[in-house]
Amino acid sequence: WESEVHFNLMGIARFRFQRHMEQALSQLEHIFGESSEESLQVRDLFANTHPYLLALTLVVSVLEILFQYLAFKNDVEFFQGMGPEALSKYVSVQSIIAGVVM
Repeated sequence: WESEVHFNLMGIARFRFQRHMEQALSQLEHIFGESSEESLQVRDLFANTHPYLLALTLVVSVLEILFQYLAFKNDVEFFQGMGPEALSKYVSVQSIIAGVVM
């Protein structure tokens, strides 16, 4: 029987990234167990998703965190200078309880 072997050289940056990912996945398997569903899902995510899509997801996530921070900062600045009478127009006890419960 006949078999073919193909190999390609990879750059040092890609090799270091691949090595880092292998170490991270082995640590994940050590934490969750070797045959855990979580480690298999993470391995499948990185193996079957295009790197550009993963990078785009990372960028969108970082932007979302930044906008959440800016919105929270703006809310804090808005409500800081208000007295109790003005604050009661914007915040009710029912809305606070609903926010805590949900």
